Amino acid sequence: MTSFTLLRRSLFTGALLFTSLVHGLFAPNALAAADAGVAPPPAGTGAAAALLRGIVSVEVNHRPVATGIVLARDGRVLTSLKASALGAKDLVAIIYSDGHSVTAKVGHADPETEVALLVPSRGGWTDGIEASDASPVTEALRAAVVNRGSLRSVAVSVQAFRAPPTLLITSEGVSLRPGTPLLASDGRLVAMVGRAFKKQPGHTWSAFETEGIDTAVLKRFLRGTPPSASIPTPWLGIGGMPIVVKHPETGADQKGVRVSALLRGSPAEKGGLLAGETAEAADVIVSVDKVPVETPDALAKSLENREVGEKIALRVLRKAALIDVVVVLQAAPNL
Repeated sequence: MTSFTLLRRSLFTGALLFTSLVHGLFAPNALAAADAGVAPPPAGTGAAAALLRGIVSVEVNHRPVATGIVLARDGRVLTSLKASALGAKDLVAIIYSDGHSVTAKVGHADPETEVALLVPSRGGWTDGIEASDASPVTEALRAAVVNRGSLRSVAVSVQAFRAPPTLLITSEGVSLRPGTPLLASDGRLVAMVGRAFKKQPGHTWSAFETEGIDTAVLKRFLRGTPPSASIPTPWLGIGGMPIVVKHPETGADQKGVRVSALLRGSPAEKGGLLAGETAEAADVIVSVDKVPVETPDALAKSLENREVGEKIALRVLRKAALIDVVVVLQAAPNL
């Protein structure tokens, strides 16, 4: 029996996502490792490294404009972003802790609070920060500030400012970028830095005072996320079965994936792949971009970190000959 869902992987559905976020689904971390000052780059499995993986830089036209917080087991990024920062573009770049970057679009935004949810062009990075239900005005919070791959823990003071719930965040000696996470001692997210306050005549505020947004407000914002703001899942569009055939050149056993069915209009059909009930009638996929794939699961996994619109080269056994087929991945449909 064939299964089209094998090669689609998970599509983030609205109901599942919002339920998860309401229950604080950010991956847990600890801030204590950074309290001594600057933590090393994210290598290994330490608390500082784990925390660094949940914080990204947000850039527009190669210029850093905000910090972002990765939603765990999800991959989308929560930040604070002015609409004017985008200009004529609706795409931004997300720079991860290991230095790689992906493009992202603004999937959901609130112009009043300037909170924005960024949707990366591809998934695969889901390490994030867990949310806390603690009140930000009763917790001793620290800002997790990332600079050039290092993590710095900065003490902040928090005051309730005005309604709707707005926090006044004061940091000593450090200007906090919008989107910076404010964490409790256990490393859980309690609030996020928002826009800078506009100083009024006669006010004597510090140069480093910004608006803060607590997790209760962030969760309400996330509940309103449209279903369309999901990470696109690269899709091949075949039903596949594991098979062992003879290598046409060496005669050795060759494991691969027999194309047992094609979806109409799928990248696989457009690329010219052939489906059938036997190895003689169907194409057998043996590698993706020269990396061997021996099972449908392995083939699905090879697509996880790909982008929609990306070209992949499939090495295919067809009628006792090995050929290369180039396929352009599409976004998975809602079947």
